[in-house]
Amino acid sequence: MKQYRDGSAALLTHFAENLVVSAESARSVLIDVRVMAASELAEVEGYRDAGAALLARLADDTMLNGFARFRAASHLVNLEGHRDTGAALLTRLAQNAALHSRDRLDAARKVAQMEGHRDTGAALLTHLAQNAALQSRYRLDAAREVAQMEGYRDTGVTLLSHLAENLVVSTKDHSPMPTSFVRLQAAAEVARMEGYRDAGAALLTRLAQDAALHSRDRLDAARKVARMEGHHDTRVALLTHLAENLVVSTEDYRSIPTSLVRLEAAEQVVRMKGYRDTGVALLARLALDHTMSDRSRVSAAQQLAGASTLLYLTRLAQDHTMSSPNRIHLAWQVARMTGDWDTGADLLSRLAEDHTQDASVRVWAARDVTRMEGHRDAGAALMARLAIDPALDTANRAWVVNALARLEEPSER
Repeated sequence: MKQYRDGSAALLTHFAENLVVSAESARSVLIDVRVMAASELAEVEGYRDAGAALLARLADDTMLNGFARFRAASHLVNLEGHRDTGAALLTRLAQNAALHSRDRLDAARKVAQMEGHRDTGAALLTHLAQNAALQSRYRLDAAREVAQMEGYRDTGVTLLSHLAENLVVSTKDHSPMPTSFVRLQAAAEVARMEGYRDAGAALLTRLAQDAALHSRDRLDAARKVARMEGHHDTRVALLTHLAENLVVSTEDYRSIPTSLVRLEAAEQVVRMKGYRDTGVALLARLALDHTMSDRSRVSAAQQLAGASTLLYLTRLAQDHTMSSPNRIHLAWQVARMTGDWDTGADLLSRLAEDHTQDASVRVWAARDVTRMEGHRDAGAALMARLAIDPALDTANRAWVVNALARLEEPSER
């Protein structure tokens, strides 16, 4: 058996020392065969020290990717008699600015989990959380780790609070997690910690008011405050402010329209116990706000109660800042909601007779008057006037003439 064991050990040593990785295998950052071979060698009876020596060399090998070096040092930590050597290697990896942020964080976390090395690990994690050259998402993870360590909660909260209030993205930060979102998550982390809820709520409140934060993250910050017990008045004020005053960040990574965020803020107020009237008043103001998108204005009007919905939809159908197609759609919506075809026909007629409208819009509106119940003749008369209106181009006038000829045919609508 010793002969086979020695033969296996020799093969594993050869792999660990001399393996040339194929181009295809080299693309994997998760597995390095040399590290695997060295760790297997250390498990072979009588070859622990030889395997440990190989692992130590691999952990220091700058030709390997950071994760493979981390794996080598981690295996060394688990070998009896080599724990401190592994910890020292992990410490150097955590301090190595040439490595990826993720690998440095993994190394520091591993040290912090080792009995007898917690203080060193906490110091490494603290340094990473404070390191402006590190990718922001990993700074957040490092601060979280410190906050979760027994005896280091205050330090962790300080780190998280600093990230929430002062994080500025590094020019080297290629993280897919934007700075704005990292700040939000840092504040939320503080708010979840026992004994720090009020401090977290204060952070979230400031973020909800911070114009530099992305609009959706500001809304999410206000929502998180809204879910916290004992901050009722604050959450209403935050949501109301967002609904009324939000201006989108010029770098809003989520590409969510500001008007949609404002609408959602008002909807949140409507759903809050005791604040329905406040929320409805917000929706009414948003419905008439020309800076809102047409879709959001209509949605706000539709959420008003009963007669108010009809009133505001009618006003939107008359509003020159709304797009013409949407005004035509609203005229139909008003008529169908109430069965008041007279009002619907009147709204469409105003569009058809409006010389500031595009010719195609005027023709479309006039045709739709003929389809309003009881208004076929009035619509036809309107179309006849458009057919001889010199303000219309030849193509649209010809279309009107043909449409008049087809009025006896079955309706297309």
